[in-house]
Amino acid sequence: MFLNLHSHNQTDYFTLRNIILSQDNELFISSEQDGIFSVGIHPWFIDENDYQSQKNVLTEWCAKPSVIAVGESGLDRLRGPDLETQKTVFVDHIELAEKLSKPLILHCVKCYSEIMGIMNELKPKIPFIFHGFNNNEQIADQLLAHDCYFSLGKALSFPDSNASKLLRRIDLDRLFLESDYSELPIEEIYKLAADQRNISTDKLKEVIFANWKKVGLLPSDKVYEK
Repeated sequence: MFLNLHSHNQTDYFTLRNIILSQDNELFISSEQDGIFSVGIHPWFIDENDYQSQKNVLTEWCAKPSVIAVGESGLDRLRGPDLETQKTVFVDHIELAEKLSKPLILHCVKCYSEIMGIMNELKPKIPFIFHGFNNNEQIADQLLAHDCYFSLGKALSFPDSNASKLLRRIDLDRLFLESDYSELPIEEIYKLAADQRNISTDKLKEVIFANWKKVGLLPSDKVYEK
């Protein structure tokens, strides 16, 4: 199986489809269907005038069995409301993920120090997975010291990207792969990653499967063919 950690497009069962709670809730409420999902209030779409309503819907949906991860959530220095508002919403996501024992999918733009500060304060036990990671070696090492995971995607098509450099040096038990909004098929992303690590695609699929299982992303009532 080509397990896809984060997508807004694909809907096959083994794609973890991300549902973003929009400010009017319409996208969120109309998007329940067969499959597995992550659900979150993206920092761009926080409703400062009625966040409590968003939070109530988020809490209701994240309790559903088909929602196997919380997020994407996080901090964005370039877009969205002020950082203090974003931090409040982000902490709510962490607390909800902790309560439900579900992994947290993270969006982060130029706010890694703030996120690590919150982690140091709250000391969450649930897995933190930074999706679409494409940052420098120093940031990656700091996140690894916090036991975080990385989901890499389209940036792997550029061999000199930070994502490719990270892939070539980290332990594979910290790795996930994703397509996000990209039209690049997840199968091609796996091939890029396998080639860059000089392993077979089948071996990489086994590693990613084990990582999904380790962090609790594979429903226990299903039978899987590797």
